[in-house]
Amino acid sequence: MKKIEQKGRVTFGEAVSDFFKGYFDFSGRTTRAGYWWAQLSIVIVYIILYIWTISTVIGSIYGEPNMLPIILLVLFTLAIIIPSISIQVRRLRDLGIKGKALLGLFIIYYGLTYTWLFSFYLNAIGNIASTVSNSLSTGELSIFSNQSSLIMFLFTVISIFMSISMFLPTNYFVTNSEHPFITFLFVSKKDITELTEIVENSETNTINDNFHENEKI
Repeated sequence: MKKIEQKGRVTFGEAVSDFFKGYFDFSGRTTRAGYWWAQLSIVIVYIILYIWTISTVIGSIYGEPNMLPIILLVLFTLAIIIPSISIQVRRLRDLGIKGKALLGLFIIYYGLTYTWLFSFYLNAIGNIASTVSNSLSTGELSIFSNQSSLIMFLFTVISIFMSISMFLPTNYFVTNSEHPFITFLFVSKKDITELTEIVENSETNTINDNFHENEKI
């Protein structure tokens, strides 16, 4: 898969193309425009599929049901799971959050998601069991409930942070700080300056090499 390195102005067509070309790209960068153009394209597809599905359901009352739009809706939803995660990662990298920090963030995010779901079902089962046979004490149920509330709170905080981050401009979290913990989380301006110099020197050397080769010819 292509590595996505969006810079400057990104058109709707480029954003949609990069969304699918960067299917497994978790190391590139996606700008704010690139992210939201891609989201708009997804919304448009969903609207079309939902309208088709509803019209098919209504039409099936008077004839044979057509399962094609429902199948396409499910397949499309499954198909965009991975690129939706990868574009989120690229968008957060574009803000200046480092890869290791992002890995930790997503592990915590999805860990909290599944832990909360587990706690939710555990509470539900516990409540049913308590009602039927009084097998769980009130204290035990209270512990499950408190854990579920804490997990839900942390999940909500991280979700809000990630949602707001999608609206922020490129390099928003880039820092001037040299504190080890801060530079572990965020890219420093010093890193960007050094990287820019390396790229410029590389391009200059390439141009000089091409020039000397042409002179020999």
